[in-house]
Formats: sequence, structure tokens, C-alpha cells
Amino acid sequence: MVGRARSWICRTVRIAEIRAAVRGYSKEQLELLVVELYRAMPKSLRDSRSIDAIVQNPDAQEVRRIKSSSQPSLDFDDVAYEARTFIDYAKRQYYFAPNSYVLKKDRPKWRFIAKRLYRSLVQCAAEAENLEPATNLIEELYLVLCEGCRTVLFSSEDPFGSVGISQGEFFRQLLTLRNRYMDKDTFVQKAVALVIDGMTSRWSSRTDLVLTVLDFLTIPDLKFRAIKSAQELGAKQLSEYSKARRSDKQYHFQRTINALAELALHCYAQLGELEEGIKYFSGHYVDNDEMKLYVMVTILHDHYNQTDLLLDQIVRAMANGVRPRSSLIKLANSIRAAKK
Repeated sequence: MVGRARSWICRTVRIAEIRAAVRGYSKEQLELLVVELYRAMPKSLRDSRSIDAIVQNPDAQEVRRIKSSSQPSLDFDDVAYEARTFIDYAKRQYYFAPNSYVLKKDRPKWRFIAKRLYRSLVQCAAEAENLEPATNLIEELYLVLCEGCRTVLFSSEDPFGSVGISQGEFFRQLLTLRNRYMDKDTFVQKAVALVIDGMTSRWSSRTDLVLTVLDFLTIPDLKFRAIKSAQELGAKQLSEYSKARRSDKQYHFQRTINALAELALHCYAQLGELEEGIKYFSGHYVDNDEMKLYVMVTILHDHYNQTDLLLDQIVRAMANGVRPRSSLIKLANSIRAAKK
């Protein structure tokens, strides 16, 4: 079990590194990379993973995979009724606590029901008339699994892991479906709001969700809209944070505010307005100055090639009395050494 978990973490870290590496590539570079990877891929692997279908329509990956599994056609009304019932029962803790609605022997089956409903709803969403209502139910299902990461709704502290669908995969599929029918402004508002709606699983983080949203912000206009949404939601969260009296409530609002600040920083950076992004991040990220510096430098170091700017930020912080952790000092020294 530990070995599998370690292997999964390594793969996840590697995928994150690949995303960061290709994010700055030009269209021509990405085309070359895709072609070379395709050539290197055995035909058996291309067939088993439906790579040709994904190349033809990457947004429809999950729909194609599910529809190709030879499942019979589904009656959306029946699926929707079962989904609403499951979500309602889950919120009432009927799959965990004793009750007269879900028998004791059936309560552990919640994970199989949730997985089947997810796949059925995605299959139903392939039909135009079902797209919006099916997506609404997928979002409700996603949020109830998120809630299960914080409160006891199921016999698991990691509902996504128990269902066998990672939170990242679930979230990406939800955004893919929303993006098919929502206008740009509504979609961006929804995507940004979903970053802070619900808890994250033990294998995920809000940063993962932020990076997923960024993949959908393909043009500058969408990034500007995301910044605006982050500002508006951040102001509301900050108001709630200032009113909160319990430490756990404050921590929750702090995490959401900081995720929005990270999203805005990424958007500014991808728009080529790094100085403005740093200014925004520094003024909105809720933590001590050393932690702000660490998070900001980590983001800029891992995703954007701006060594001079990183060094400048570390030096400025030290001049203002901030004592950076050793890893930042080592980074600053390595940048200086490279410049000689």
C-alpha cells in the first residue's frame, strides 16, 4: 500500500512538472511535441487508450471513453432521480449513520453507486438536451464528495479515492462540460467559484484546482475575467474571514482567499504583467511576510522563468526585515552564481 501510494505521488509530481514545462511553449513547439509523442506510442497503446479519438476531440475524452464501453442507452430521468436521491441521502448521512432508508448491509455500497452515477451522468451529458441538467447533477455529486472530505458522510475520509475517481479528474470533467454550453463570462465565474467551493481530498489541493482552471483560460480575455472574479470572490471571503471567531472558520476562509490570490498571480504572469501580479498577490495573500514570499517565489520559480525577478523579490524582502527560509537563500545564491 505504501509503495503504491509513493508511486502515485511520484507520477502526480511528474505530471505537474510536465504541465509547468509545456505551459510556456509556443503553438509550433506543442504541435511538434504531440507529433513526436504520437510517433513513439505503440499502436496497441493508442488503441487501448483511444488516443486517436482524443486527438480528434480532446474535450470529449471522458464521453468517448464511457460511450465506447458498450453500455446500453440510459433514461436521463431515471438517472437524475437516482442521483438526486443519492445526494440527498448522503447529505443526511444515511450512508454512514443508522437509519431506516439505507440498510446497514447496503451502506458500504455508496462508493459503487457514486461511481456508476458519475459515469451515467457523463454519458447522459453527451446528448444536447441533457447537457446542462446532467452537468448540474455532476456538480452536486462533486460537491457532496468534497463535503465528505470535511465531515463524516461516508465510511471514508477520502471519498474521491474510495470512488476511484481523483478529485482532479472529476473537476476537469465538470469544467469541460460547463465549458460546452456556458458563455465565457459565466463559465469563468463558475470555474473560479468552484476552486473555493468544497473541501479538497488528502491527495489534492486548491493549487491543483487552480492549475486546472488555468488550462481553460486559453485567451487573454478569459484571464482578465478570471482576475476580476478572483477579486470579487476574494473580497467576499475576506469579509467573512474578518467576522469569523473560530480558528477553524478563519483557516477555511484563509485557504480560499489564498487560492484566489494564487489564481490571480498566475493570470497576471501569463498576461506578461508579473509586477502587477506580485503587487496583487502581496496585498491579498493572507499570511506572514515570509510565507507570502515563499509561496510567491515557489509559484514563479516552478512555472515561469524569471530568475532576475525572483532574486529581486528575495533581496527586497530581506532588506525589509524578512528572514527567508534556507531554501530561498540557497535559490538566491544559485541565481547569483549563475549570473557570474
